[in-house]
Amino acid sequence: SDLAELYVQASEAKNPFDKFIKSVGEATGAKVKLPDTLKRISRVFEKILFDCKNPGSCEKIADIIRAMLTATSMKQVAKIAMAFLEFDGIVIVRIKDRFVEKPSPGGWRDLMINFYLAGDPNR
Repeated sequence: SDLAELYVQASEAKNPFDKFIKSVGEATGAKVKLPDTLKRISRVFEKILFDCKNPGSCEKIADIIRAMLTATSMKQVAKIAMAFLEFDGIVIVRIKDRFVEKPSPGGWRDLMINFYLAGDPNR
């Protein structure tokens, strides 16, 4: 799909995505941060252009809608991860453990979970 179509699809999925994230926050006691907007189109365009194997393709873009759940302990991180794993309404496509492995380029140590809503025909 093209970039414009991807943004239309993302805008349609944002409300159910936000609802799911809020439910995980409530169930686990995690602090929830949901941006009001989708990821900046300039940043996504940059990712598309620098995909050396498939320049111009939107295929690997997985984070136009995003959220942050903040935990105060590793026990709470595990509780959040289990909430994702046990929920049938999502399909997890990637998990990056940046606590144990290397931190992100910005210095973050986190557990990043990329998923899509199971009922979303656009994934």
